[in-house]
Amino acid sequence: MISVNMKIKYLCIFIPAALGFSECGTSENNTDVCKMNPPYEPGRAIIPGWFYNGSIDLCLYYEFGAVSAENKMANRFSSLSDCSKTCRRHVPSFCFDTPKGNERVEHPTKWTYNSTSGKCVRLYWNAVTTEDSNVFDKEADCLDICRDSRLSVLAHSYLLIWNAREMAPDIIGTIALAKLAILIANTFAKRETTHS
Repeated sequence: MISVNMKIKYLCIFIPAALGFSECGTSENNTDVCKMNPPYEPGRAIIPGWFYNGSIDLCLYYEFGAVSAENKMANRFSSLSDCSKTCRRHVPSFCFDTPKGNERVEHPTKWTYNSTSGKCVRLYWNAVTTEDSNVFDKEADCLDICRDSRLSVLAHSYLLIWNAREMAPDIIGTIALAKLAILIANTFAKRETTHS
């Protein structure tokens, strides 16, 4: 049985995500750009960029409304690499490298971390794996080093909600997304209790 506090914790993760916020219940002024929401920029420009979402420990693509942020201290980055280097310092830098696979190998034989999706994916590989590279023998090793495996479920769920938010900006869409978030939270909670 899941406690009320645990349900509230899950809702604090998913509901703000559905509404476009990255934190739940905090309004502290913090100068760490990685803890800020992406800047709201009313404008007609569509400037591609990235912002960091600490709830899921991922840098996400975002289209900003102005060429530059009004405040120089902003959770706004021009590239995935800049965002990752600034806000995901706890992840080894090699996790953001893209290894060159070999299409001549018949079956995927290794694992690599895809920093864009936040997942470890199979890789066609026949070269020698070196230490401190983004190539792993086992998915578990990839997850342990480059990603907290418990967060990968949250990250994937958040990305689904984030992308759906763009398609459903009205209140009914928001309510539907909130219901989806609750469903995902309950599923994740059940999964946690069965693995404990």
